[in-house]
Amino acid sequence: MTDQTGPEQPPAPGITGYCPACGRGDVAPTAEEYEQQRQRAETAEAERKTLGQTALGYQQRAWDAEAAITRVRAVVSQLHADAAAARADGYETSAFAIDGSARRITYALESAEQLTPAATQATDGHS
Repeated sequence: MTDQTGPEQPPAPGITGYCPACGRGDVAPTAEEYEQQRQRAETAEAERKTLGQTALGYQQRAWDAEAAITRVRAVVSQLHADAAAARADGYETSAFAIDGSARRITYALESAEQLTPAATQATDGHS
């Protein structure tokens, strides 16, 4: 027992900034502890920024892919229109070839979209 503080208390385990003189755990961290905490915070912030940039890069790629799919769909629509015009002008063989190309492109798009359901939703305006 000390003169005025009563019995000496054992150190509280796991309390940062523990004061052995008064037995309380509300003392500021040591310089070393503070530096470790600051470095952990800096590292966490750097990792957060890196992850954010990575996610933005992936999102940009997704937007670019959606735009490319939209352009390909426009080309397919134009091919179908060209086939109809060729057919109307009596060029059945050419119309058949053009329609065949348009169908193959459409099939390729649909096959790719089955592999990536998010692409299908994005191009259908569901995103």
